[in-house]
Amino acid sequence: MLLPNQVLVVTGQNFGTGLAGGNPARIFISSTTIDPRTNALFVLECLQTNTPQSHTTTECAVPAGQGANLVVTVSVAGQVSTTSRPFAYSRPVVNSVNPTALPTSGGTLTLAGAQFGVGWLGFRSYELLVNGVNVTNSGSVALYNHTHIFVTVGAGSGANKPISLTVGGQTPVSQPSFNYAPPTVTKVEGCVEDVDPRAAGCSLFGGDNVRVTGTNFGTVATAGLLFMTIGGPFPLTARNCTINVASVTHTGFNCTLPSWPSGDLFNLPVTVTLDGLPSSTSAATVSYSGPEIFGNSLVLWPTDTTLGTGSVALSTDPAVSGAVRVSFAGRNWGSNISAITITVRGNYPSV
Repeated sequence: MLLPNQVLVVTGQNFGTGLAGGNPARIFISSTTIDPRTNALFVLECLQTNTPQSHTTTECAVPAGQGANLVVTVSVAGQVSTTSRPFAYSRPVVNSVNPTALPTSGGTLTLAGAQFGVGWLGFRSYELLVNGVNVTNSGSVALYNHTHIFVTVGAGSGANKPISLTVGGQTPVSQPSFNYAPPTVTKVEGCVEDVDPRAAGCSLFGGDNVRVTGTNFGTVATAGLLFMTIGGPFPLTARNCTINVASVTHTGFNCTLPSWPSGDLFNLPVTVTLDGLPSSTSAATVSYSGPEIFGNSLVLWPTDTTLGTGSVALSTDPAVSGAVRVSFAGRNWGSNISAITITVRGNYPSV
């Protein structure tokens, strides 16, 4: 196998005397099958070097080309050799793919290597598939030369996405791949006591609709591969946040927080995973709040006295009879009234 501009030495018989005789030998590299698009053979001429030709030897500089299963023939004064010899260009080599990871919105990949050939040459051409999409001879390929290919890749997600390169029927020893970047979380908001970039004061009983901001969350098309958990490390205490599929963009999505059991309520870590790739640790966390009574909302019956001090003074005089009603407002009580217990400090029954 040879590279372009390497010297090809052809030996045989009846090559003539070259320029001195007025009929230099012409050397051709061609395919052995007809190109159905042109109804002709693929043919390249290998131009002679300055080395003098003899009746049995001639040389030429290999032209730029690509492929295997080619043949070399010699023509002298219009007569073409009746025999030929096999010829092949060196197979392509991919040394690197950059960047190491694309955003989920897509971008441009650069393949660097050698022996990529000269690009589109009909059926002796190249073929390039990126993540299963054939981008051969398309507007997605911005640059193609012997050592570099620039190709625009669409939106996607995940790691180890395949790249398949074939040049003139030959493939690299190992085909390359590329990755999409994992999600990053920069902010969670939507609860009553948010402190940027954290969501705080979220209901212990769940149901808060929060907005998650960051990068590389994908789109609605990949939302089935998107998950968010609160707490962790998974699966010890982590719980899933229910994602609103229609809200998913590359930079944000909405989800409904789960309820949270007793235990640690503050600065719970948030992990977003897309197509198996998890986000790294972030300052964006979630904090829950338990049941709370607003002190300035206390009201006594039957006197309808509003107490703004946050406390209620009940008589301990046995002569005072009858129930005293107290009303108050608050939050994070949940919707199951049978699960609510109110305790009055002192020698009073709980209700």
